[in-house]
Order: sequence, then structure tokens, then C-alpha cells
Amino acid sequence: MTLRAMCSVPMRAAGCVLAVMLCVTAAVAEGKETDARITIELNSLQGNAKGCALTFVIHNGLGGDIDKMAYETALFDAQGLVSRLMVLDFGSLPAGKTRVMRFGLAAADCASTTRILINDAPVCTGKGIEPGDCIARLRTANRSAIAFGK
Repeated sequence: MTLRAMCSVPMRAAGCVLAVMLCVTAAVAEGKETDARITIELNSLQGNAKGCALTFVIHNGLGGDIDKMAYETALFDAQGLVSRLMVLDFGSLPAGKTRVMRFGLAAADCASTTRILINDAPVCTGKGIEPGDCIARLRTANRSAIAFGK
């Protein structure tokens, strides 16, 4: 039965107001749950004499400090084959903090990389942080010319 139907049935006004308040509270709580996220943006790939540098902008929106966080990441070449599988250690990140991280990949060719996939989060610890939060609550963004996501 819908809220409108419940309120149209002869019902005490207080009961109808209470039902509306419960629905609004549940919606607000649900909204807060989905807003609690880690955001990782692939900001750039830059080739250099040593290989390729990946620059990420990461934000901890979970509401608790992350003590240690690492992501298993796969790079794909133009044929769609995995050219490199590695774990990137993002370390600690306080709640509400945004940080820029650069990872140098020796002997990697940025020009042949067509996609980067966040495959898993093997390390995710912190007060009030569940082990699966770093992957389940991960949102990706991308400012590069290649595909990036989870």
C-alpha cells in the first residue's frame, strides 16, 4: 500500500504524519549510505624515459580514517590483453582528505595502454571501515583519454 493510500484511509492525523516522517528518515539514511564513497580519479598518464607515470586523485568520503588501502590494478593494451597486473599501495587517507598520488611504472608504455581496471582491493583497513568497503564503495572518475573503471 502506498503512503498516499494509507493517508487517504480514515486514519488519525498523527499516524499519517508519523508514516511520512519514517519514510523521509529512511530516504535520508539511504542517501547518506550511498554518499559514503572513496573516489579515485585517473588524472593522467605521462610517458617518461623510465616508463609510464599514472597520476590519481583520491578522496576518502567514507567518514572514517583509512589506515591502509591498496588496489589491484590491471593495464590493458590495444589488443585488449592484460599487459600488467599490479597492486598500487595508496597508504593511509584521513576522512574527508583528498590526495594526489603518482605511481611510476618502469618499462611500461603509456601510449599502448588503452584501459585501466581496478580489479580488487586486497588491503582495506581503518576504524569503522569494513574490509570490502574500499571496493564496494569505490567510485571512479577519469580525466584521461583511456578507459578507467572497476
